Amino acid sequence: MARIFEVAMKSQTVKESPFPEEWLLYGGRGLTTKLVCEMVDPNADPLGPDNVLLFCPHVLAGTVAPSGSRLSVGFKSPMTGTIKESNAGGMFGYMLGLQAVRAIIVRNKPEGEGWWLLHIDAQGAMHIKAADKYAGMNNYELQTRLRADFGESIATGTIGVAGERLYHCSSVITTEFKTNHPNRAAGRGGGGAVMGSRRLKAIVVDQPAPPFKYPYADRDLFMNTLKRHKESHEKHPLMGIQFMGTSGNIGNTARSGMLPVRNFSGELLEDEKMSRIEPELMRELILERGGKVAQRCMPGCIGLCSNEIHGKDHKFLTGSLEYETVAMCGPNCDIVDFDLIAEMDRFCDDIGIDTIDFGAALGVAMDSGLVPWGDEAAVRLVMDEMYRGVGLGDKLGLGADRFGKSIGAKRIPSVKGQAISAHDPRTNKGIGVTFATSSMGADHTAGMVHPGAGDPTSKNDKAYLSMLNQLDSVVQDYYMCTFNWGSAVADPTIIPDYLKGAFGIDVATKRLNELGVETLLAEDDFNRRAGFRPEDDDVPEFFRTQKNEFKDALFDFTPEELQSAKQYSLLL
Repeated sequence: MARIFEVAMKSQTVKESPFPEEWLLYGGRGLTTKLVCEMVDPNADPLGPDNVLLFCPHVLAGTVAPSGSRLSVGFKSPMTGTIKESNAGGMFGYMLGLQAVRAIIVRNKPEGEGWWLLHIDAQGAMHIKAADKYAGMNNYELQTRLRADFGESIATGTIGVAGERLYHCSSVITTEFKTNHPNRAAGRGGGGAVMGSRRLKAIVVDQPAPPFKYPYADRDLFMNTLKRHKESHEKHPLMGIQFMGTSGNIGNTARSGMLPVRNFSGELLEDEKMSRIEPELMRELILERGGKVAQRCMPGCIGLCSNEIHGKDHKFLTGSLEYETVAMCGPNCDIVDFDLIAEMDRFCDDIGIDTIDFGAALGVAMDSGLVPWGDEAAVRLVMDEMYRGVGLGDKLGLGADRFGKSIGAKRIPSVKGQAISAHDPRTNKGIGVTFATSSMGADHTAGMVHPGAGDPTSKNDKAYLSMLNQLDSVVQDYYMCTFNWGSAVADPTIIPDYLKGAFGIDVATKRLNELGVETLLAEDDFNRRAGFRPEDDDVPEFFRTQKNEFKDALFDFTPEELQSAKQYSLLL
């Protein structure tokens, strides 16, 4: 039977309840939004006792649907002040699925200064355990210690010292399939700080014993649907992601002016610099050093977007080096040294911070003259300072938006307090509309408008396309990763048949979209009650006044045009 754990940190108690049957179709972002809206006062202090921290795998958790056990972490964000969901792959959500856990709800704060962890044992019981001995550890050391103490067959969600210090850019880090490396991040919005404010260092989940057997309503239908999904994926354009992972997109964005260069200056990356981070070169270097491409972050994934990066010594350095990280920590900071970018990714996973916000904050510091552009030694000094919690490195823990405002920076690429991810809204206006209007601050995963949807520098239909993709994104965050989702919805019977095979119920595609609209409207209502107004739905002014060199592009939507992208009910 699917169940919920509710943890009261103040009283140090755990309550287990059956998962309500009426919530059957809620999972991932749909469930975190539902619970945050029910449990949190929109005016609550995000780091105070009245916030909640939620860990919710997707609807198909525990099944063999590709990436069907992805994890959503929900909370009111200390970075944005909005409702927030941040999601991750890896083994943590998958193991919750095997344990038939549909939600972990962490409430209030403990007395005293001690640290704690939650442990779901092999028999499925949850325990609160002292974790003081792990305090001050970053995620790579922490993983080694947790596996030594709890065994190799575990999955974890953890924070490094960034979460302990309540850095607004801190993330929750989960472990990856097979390697157990802590390189899958629920990175956006400061979930690591919310976890740290609960004095919660880790959640450890054992593999269940005896092994879990999902209670399929119609196993034959489910397995036949899985076969059709794989066949659909083999014909889908996203098959190409296996070449290099999402980093393979960097050449396209550079040549179309979408790549952020020197803190979203609007300049184009010089050909000589582009030649040093071309995807083909990065792939060659990865394989030459004994690294890997086309890897899974969780069992059964057919997207295969993960990679394993080895350093110059041919030893493991980092994993899951993605486009957003390469772009924001690379050209956005005038860095085109692949090894340095990989080191920055390892650093962010280890300390537990969002690579997007770190690259954005560092770009703001460089643009403001506090760090020389592209200076390798200076970047390493900043990382060392952040490890130690001193100097400029410690100040970057505020996040790009608050840090930039604290120094009077002239160009701060953020919306609602969250750093814009690596797509220039002047040259990809559809994603710019999503950045401006998303309930969660600037976030490409809230509604990625593909550049191929007409001229990306034109306003034509971009507000509608953003709205359409915001709905698609919220629905996919009920079910699976975007790199498995595209091939699933290419055949409109696949998701309904997965649900019928799993639960024995008939669900029309329209009902899935209705749930997505319900989630989007609930998020906007939460933010409105938290004090956000339509004028907050906009990109920074410099995107309207400083041209991107590609087609002299500016972001030129009116407030009325932006608000038209929030009329979600029109899509039903």
